[in-house]
Amino acid sequence: MRSEDKILTVRQTGRLLLVANVAKEHIRKFHLPFIDYMRSKDWVVDVACKLDAPVPECNNSFELPCDRNPLQGGIRKSVSVLENIIQEQHYDAIVCNTLTGSIVARLTKKKLGKRSPKLFYINHGLHFFKSASLSRWIMGYPLEKILSPFTDVLVVRRHIVGGANRTLISVLLPPRLCRTGICRRLLAE
Repeated sequence: MRSEDKILTVRQTGRLLLVANVAKEHIRKFHLPFIDYMRSKDWVVDVACKLDAPVPECNNSFELPCDRNPLQGGIRKSVSVLENIIQEQHYDAIVCNTLTGSIVARLTKKKLGKRSPKLFYINHGLHFFKSASLSRWIMGYPLEKILSPFTDVLVVRRHIVGGANRTLISVLLPPRLCRTGICRRLLAE
């Protein structure tokens, strides 16, 4: 058999969808090393966001009609678009770490129910904390409280999980994780 006759196959570990608000100011600035790493581990990595800049490092990119500010609209339409993308592409995991991206991803997970892939919310700082403004508490806390059941894994940066915030984080983790002891181990570290 000649080398030209060999069929090249790519071993595929899984399919991952990265959901954010914008490509230029978020994906391109923060996620390129993550995309490269996951692709080096044979994952198919797709991006869903407002495509204000190309993302050639991912396998596929999908346009979401949402803005950076979740109050400016586009959430309902983005949930519908994301639902169609997930159903067509059959992802194993969804990763989000922006406020708007997490709202869209978690509402989509709620809509899909048991057919939804695992959702990882990597949070770089909750919008409510001990010294935060009252408006952040009024909006941020209920939002996280309502959407936390649709989060399979919540990752919070270590330096944020300290002091008074420790008890707050335990409320936000899904109850099924707290029953397994993950919650106790996270808060004990």
